[in-house]
Amino acid sequence: MRGFFLLIAFFLGCVLIVVLFSFGAGISARREAGQFERQASRAVWRFMVPGPIKIKENPVADSAETVRDATQLWVDRCVVCHANDGGGTTLGRSLHPPAPDLRKVLTQSLTDGELFYAIEQGIPWTGMPAWGNGSQENERESWSLVRFVRNIPKLTPADLRAIEKFVPRAPQRVETDRRAPGPAGSKTDTRERLASR
Repeated sequence: MRGFFLLIAFFLGCVLIVVLFSFGAGISARREAGQFERQASRAVWRFMVPGPIKIKENPVADSAETVRDATQLWVDRCVVCHANDGGGTTLGRSLHPPAPDLRKVLTQSLTDGELFYAIEQGIPWTGMPAWGNGSQENERESWSLVRFVRNIPKLTPADLRAIEKFVPRAPQRVETDRRAPGPAGSKTDTRERLASR
């Protein structure tokens, strides 16, 4: 019971600090979170991940086949915010807090269970949705995505080109690709080069 009251006191203290630091500053998703805010929110989230899940080992085999199968899930669920290489897209970086760079130590140092929990349950007050639906198949997919995330720092240019093949393209981009290239330096030529990236 004492632990519960300490947790409530800690939470209220955090709320008070946030209110004091933001007094008169307004609320905006455009502002960059300060170091304290980033560290505190990460620590609170990690604290909230249930202990048995935090230490759970990934039941999905670490194999090239697993990573290959997880690629389609990555494209379907994650690329829009995290980009093909895990570094983040313009959309992902415009969230508050921004989608993390999954290649960096800060993410790679999370346990497999923590990554699984973030994928399955989402992260409240961020842009990270909950992908879990409680089914065994969905849990297996989430564990496969954990394997994919672990392999992100090792992706080669060839791997990224393979991922790009799965990424859907906007209709106007496909239409642009169908046009004959214009003279060098023309708008059509520029569109062709951009569409081919």
